[in-house]
Amino acid sequence: MKCKWLIIPAYLLVQLLVGCNSGDELPRGYVIIGQKRFSVEIAATPGARSVGMMYRKDLPADNGMIFIFEHPQKLTFWMKNTYISLDIAFISDNMTIINTATMPALTQQHFFSARAALLAVELPAGTLEKYSLGSGDKLIAGPKVLKALATISDK
Repeated sequence: MKCKWLIIPAYLLVQLLVGCNSGDELPRGYVIIGQKRFSVEIAATPGARSVGMMYRKDLPADNGMIFIFEHPQKLTFWMKNTYISLDIAFISDNMTIINTATMPALTQQHFFSARAALLAVELPAGTLEKYSLGSGDKLIAGPKVLKALATISDK
């Protein structure tokens, strides 16, 4: 009888974790890098940033996630429980790409911004090379991303 009561909390925990990773919970917006527009999920809370793209099985072309931080800082990303390889672009507070990396799925390696960054954008692996995007390219944030950036920097 005792085990029955453990099943319900375990089920709720699984539903919470799956729900947090489905992408349905995060607001969407867009960014333009170089001349290319990308649809992005906006990860502007500590919880959303810590989960990121974990547990996802696919990511459509020209889609990704933007991670918004409260202030510029050295950023570190990793691919724990991330089943798809990703490109990452670290973005400065003047909206310029600092450095990029391609992060293989499920690697234990850490990926760092070369200096303090305010944002990071993850896209399907190969996207940055496909569109010849890299260090020095500018990011233009769409209205929803700008609103999230303004909201988080007010804290």
